[in-house]
Amino acid sequence: MSNLQKTIIIIFVTILIIGLSIGGYFIHQYNKSSKNNPKELIVEYFSYLSNKDFEKMYDYLTEDSKSTISKEDFVNRNKNIYNGIEASDIKVDINQVNEINNDKTQITYTTYMNTLAGKINFSNTVDFIKNKEKKYYLNWSSKVIYPELESTDKVRVATVEPKRGQILDRNNNVLAGKGVASSIGVVPGKMNENREEDINKISQILNIPVEQINTELSASYVKDDTFVPLKTISKLDKQTEENLLKIKGIMIKETQKREYPLGEKISHLIGYIQNINAEELEKNKDKGYTSNSIIGKTGLEKTYEDRLKGSIGYEIYISNSNGNKKHTIVKKEGKDGENIKLTIDANLQAQIYNDYSTEKSATCVINPKTGEILALVSTPSYNSNDFINGMSTEKWNELTNDARKPFYSRFQATFAPGSSFKPVIGAIGLTTNKFTAEENFGKSGTSWQKDSSWGKFKVTTLATYGGPANLRNALIYSDNIYFAKAALKIGTNTLIEQFKKIGFNTEFLNELSLSKSQYGNGGKITSEARSCKYWIWSRRSISKSITYGFNIFCFCK
Repeated sequence: MSNLQKTIIIIFVTILIIGLSIGGYFIHQYNKSSKNNPKELIVEYFSYLSNKDFEKMYDYLTEDSKSTISKEDFVNRNKNIYNGIEASDIKVDINQVNEINNDKTQITYTTYMNTLAGKINFSNTVDFIKNKEKKYYLNWSSKVIYPELESTDKVRVATVEPKRGQILDRNNNVLAGKGVASSIGVVPGKMNENREEDINKISQILNIPVEQINTELSASYVKDDTFVPLKTISKLDKQTEENLLKIKGIMIKETQKREYPLGEKISHLIGYIQNINAEELEKNKDKGYTSNSIIGKTGLEKTYEDRLKGSIGYEIYISNSNGNKKHTIVKKEGKDGENIKLTIDANLQAQIYNDYSTEKSATCVINPKTGEILALVSTPSYNSNDFINGMSTEKWNELTNDARKPFYSRFQATFAPGSSFKPVIGAIGLTTNKFTAEENFGKSGTSWQKDSSWGKFKVTTLATYGGPANLRNALIYSDNIYFAKAALKIGTNTLIEQFKKIGFNTEFLNELSLSKSQYGNGGKITSEARSCKYWIWSRRSISKSITYGFNIFCFCK
């Protein structure tokens, strides 16, 4: 073999050795990073936790760890804890990696996450152990979830419901606030052996189906000494309580509830609260509600919901096998709801309701100097307390089938202003100098039209009167024809200009969902005859005369 050949062989062998060394190094690094590097493994493990992929997390456990907990139990424990506390944005920082020996590596890390009770972070230490195939796996216990958590412990979430704010009138009288009711229930073990007859009596007195009572009594949680609530009634309903207490096993407990002292006199304005439904829960999912929350359903209870409800307090803690609290993980203090003070005068509201209770009417009393609304009444009405105590089917049917429509809020409806708008037309005419108060428009009997261009439409009025057809007499006798002529003298453009100045087409009392005032469909006046019909013609009248020293607008229909 020549020297050249020897040199070539030596070079080839050297290159081969270097290539194998480099290849071995990269293979080693690949194994180390993919399955044999504890630092990378813990990052992978927590990435699956962040995605709530609990089944894949189980694959990272040592065989010894798997022998202490099945895959199903592992998945359920992690799911119940992390979902229960509403964990999100889970992140991990590696603080230290210590190779204890060839088969064991210890990692110290810090976990960060958001929960329903606020942000938490904690430091922890875990071990990765090599198996027979020289692969690292996590030596898992419940302490990986949280350092103070033992296998027999549980993570609990306690909620502290805030006090709902009160709704007060201008003199601090409660219109909606905390009240006391009677919770009616039975203790099965104290009932007669043959209890069918007693259940029928309870059904009749409380007006709830026998089937509903039996369903409540057969619930899985019920034992002989369990108080089984059936219905909440007014604390003032003493007669019903006395009748019920004659039945063996009946128990009555005081319970707090929302109360509306004025009842039907203000229900359309105040509204009522009830348990939240699935649609409302989804719509308000970021506002701290739970399936057990109550929420404003109508009226100001709904309008001011965000201010009245307050915020729920949460505490995430660890309890031991006896159910005793052993460690608080994080706590978020709740906040009671805000009290809302209205300009409404409760006494005035009640007086007006009593005066108009048999009518179909809407009444608004305003202080002309301040614009404050002192009373806002719709009759007939319903009682908000019935929704709190639990309205019977019979009562519900009675209200919904009532031809007078007690659930219909007439002050939220749209009405042609009719005769109440005549002073506005008069004021516009005077301030724009279109006519004077003494100007006589001339008598036209009880029926009038400008000319044949109006077709069949005529303005009619109910009464004739002596004296000139001037503003004073027109107001006294509610002369439709005078004000039709007044509107024509003012003219369409001037009327529209003045209507805008006094607030037409602008938002008014948004919190009550009232419609904008308008002077024609689409904000237009398309003809003289139609314009007269809009603000002069009226089929509504004030049925009673009330003087309170304020501006009062009342429409009865």
